[in-house]
Amino acid sequence: MPDYPDIEQLRTENEELKLRLIETEATLEAIRSGEVDALVVAGPNGHRVYTLEGADQFYRVLIEAMQPGQGAASLSLDGTILYCNHSFASMINVSQEKVRGSSFEQFIAPFDRSEWHRVLHEAQSTQIQREFLLHPKEGASIPVHLALNVLPLSGSIALGLVVTDLTERKIQEDTVRRLELEEAARTLAEEKARKAVQSETAARQSESRFRQLADALPQIVWMARADGYLDYFNKRWQEFTGFLSEGIGSDVWRPVVHPDDIGNCLARWYDSLKTGNVYEIEFRLFNSLNAGYRWHLGRAVPVRDESGRIIRWFGTCTDIDETKKAADRQRLLWEAAAILLTTEDPGSMMQKLFANIAPHFGLDCYINFLVTESGSELRLNSCLGIPPEDLPRLTRLNFGQAICGNVALHRRSMVANFIQQSEDSKTQLIKGLGLRAYACNPLIVGGKLLGTLSFASRSRDWFEADELEFLSTVTHYVTISYERLRLLKQLQETDRRKDEFLAILGHELRNPLAPIRNAAQYLKLKGESNPDLQNAREIIERQGAHLTRLVDDLLDVSRITRGKITLQKERVTLEVILTSAIESSRPAIEAAGHALIVELPKKPIYIQGDFTRLAQVFGNLLVNAAKYTDRGGEIRITARREGAEVAISISDTGIGIRPEHLNRLFEIFSQVDSALERTQGGLGIGLSLVKGLVEMHNGSVEAHSDGPGHGSQFLVRLPVLEDAEPVKANDTTCALGEEVDGKGIRILVADDNLDSVQSLSMMLSIMGYEIREAHDGAMAVEVAEEYQPEVIFMDIGMPRLNGYEAAKRIRTYPWGKSINLIALTGWGQEDDKKRADAAGFNYHFTKPVSMEALRKLLSRIASHA
Repeated sequence: MPDYPDIEQLRTENEELKLRLIETEATLEAIRSGEVDALVVAGPNGHRVYTLEGADQFYRVLIEAMQPGQGAASLSLDGTILYCNHSFASMINVSQEKVRGSSFEQFIAPFDRSEWHRVLHEAQSTQIQREFLLHPKEGASIPVHLALNVLPLSGSIALGLVVTDLTERKIQEDTVRRLELEEAARTLAEEKARKAVQSETAARQSESRFRQLADALPQIVWMARADGYLDYFNKRWQEFTGFLSEGIGSDVWRPVVHPDDIGNCLARWYDSLKTGNVYEIEFRLFNSLNAGYRWHLGRAVPVRDESGRIIRWFGTCTDIDETKKAADRQRLLWEAAAILLTTEDPGSMMQKLFANIAPHFGLDCYINFLVTESGSELRLNSCLGIPPEDLPRLTRLNFGQAICGNVALHRRSMVANFIQQSEDSKTQLIKGLGLRAYACNPLIVGGKLLGTLSFASRSRDWFEADELEFLSTVTHYVTISYERLRLLKQLQETDRRKDEFLAILGHELRNPLAPIRNAAQYLKLKGESNPDLQNAREIIERQGAHLTRLVDDLLDVSRITRGKITLQKERVTLEVILTSAIESSRPAIEAAGHALIVELPKKPIYIQGDFTRLAQVFGNLLVNAAKYTDRGGEIRITARREGAEVAISISDTGIGIRPEHLNRLFEIFSQVDSALERTQGGLGIGLSLVKGLVEMHNGSVEAHSDGPGHGSQFLVRLPVLEDAEPVKANDTTCALGEEVDGKGIRILVADDNLDSVQSLSMMLSIMGYEIREAHDGAMAVEVAEEYQPEVIFMDIGMPRLNGYEAAKRIRTYPWGKSINLIALTGWGQEDDKKRADAAGFNYHFTKPVSMEALRKLLSRIASHA
């Protein structure tokens, strides 16, 4: 056996050291609290008495009294050393003069500094003691015991600090521990010699087998006592961390666990020691092989004896770095996909993507080339991290030039590592940019090369295989995104052309409708008495109105589906809306001989909505009811309040709707009967338009029917405007039969369609107005200058000078400032109305316009003349 000192002697010395530490701390507390006036200190020449006169006497007593290995100091609240004794200065191998003014933190071991900050903060409110490891300026680290107390000095507050060197005590404790174990082993051996020998042999064999097994495992294996003291690590620990498996203890984790993780690791470990719960946590462990950290799963389970008492802990640390990185990269891929699928601008898309992934891979720049139209060159599309003065070198690359040109030529990925040490001609361009690692991938979709995408670093010399796989996946995502943007642009172009086509279609359909309607209204104004002619005129009016509605519905439903309709909302009563709808649908109702019953609440109901569009909704429903009800039927309109909404019902005694058709009734182009059975025409767009307009008003519409032959009901719900002011009567709503005195009002009609000009002129003439005609824009300006009319009805699409330019030119003349300019055109889009307003038109009407609308407008103009 080793020749150790007598165990009783060591115990006695250890107890003396503990008593000396307790006495020192008690003395410090007594001095701080003012309980003593003098201090008696035993020295080599006998006892000496130190009086305490003033706050600084405290420090003199400490300086003179404390023996080597026991230091004292006073600290400011932020940890600055205000004063220290010679013993403390000697302990850290620094002169007293240089110690003063230094931060105590610099003498604390780095892995203990966060704990020191916490202790320093707590000591300002309570007495506190802790063990730390000091790092002297020279020599080995010193385990110390620190005791901190608050000291009121000269009206301010400082901290008193007693530092006790625990080196000797630690050595003796370890020695005592070893001796105790040996003594216990000897006692056990003496009591059960033969059995102990057998057990020892079996234990050695078991331990040997365990160590062989543990050393063969890829995980770090460790064991700890019940109090948390670690006393075993397998070889993997030393291989991974570089720390020996010997000389371990309670603080073995601090130097090797990531600073951001150590606090949580220790807190969980202490909790498991206290509660006996399984210890499990993910943390980063230092790897001495590459001087970096890798993620590990730490897990420890308690080992209990027959009574359930914990006697040991068995733990492992499993490397999960690849799993963690894979999860992080999967998350990055999801984020990249979100960026690529939601960003419409290619430049900002790439910049957002790069900003998201660059920190995870040490990337400093990206370069994106696209193939030129010739298909033989690459042009720089976007980049980030390239100095402006180097950009001209990257503007264009030939296929086969540099790395990106070779990737484009061969359509294969290329990687360049250790670029600054490379002499390869292909790397010289990027070498001049200061890049060290470079990965370039082709952008290929459907066998077509779109370009290349490269990622590069100035801070690392190579990319790992899994990183290259990630960058390749991102490049594939970018390729898909570019294709998505191309298709989106193509779709937008198609949509734009569709808008143009619909506008032209509306214009071309409305232009011939205008003279037809004008001629019919002219005949009505003439008051033809021949019944056959009256019947023919009414047929023309009904079918013309029907065709007009079809054109309007077709264009409106198209605009709704593309979100191109803007509502002109105002405060309006439900009664006014329904009255307008009834008037527009009355010809269809009366022609079929239906009875119309209207039941509305006596109290006005106000709605915030677009008057024209809501009248269109109920007009369509009424016309549908008239069309699909046998002659002599009944149509009923009712309205009632339902909380914050009003429910408007339009029901009929018509042909009804099959149950299987109700769900698709509001789909565009939906028909409720087969082509051979249909007796009423229609495109199947009216109800789709109704649904779209109602929903734009935050309302809803639904259909009900008990089946064929049982009629149908359409229920529209709209939000009610509470506490609304009364709606002012619109001065354009004059009575339909009101006669307008047209004498003295001069009107110019300008249109390149001769039928439109003649039919409108005939109708206005019979209403009593003085009329002149013009057949193009330039002629309109000339006639207007000579005639100086009060009202001009002007088409837009005219030769020589279009309507917009003609209006602008008229407004430049003094005589043209006050003329009422009315655009009467087949162009009816919202943009057309805005252009008309900007050109100087007072009003905009879409062909064909009704006689009633002209009466109302001219009546208002006459009333303001």
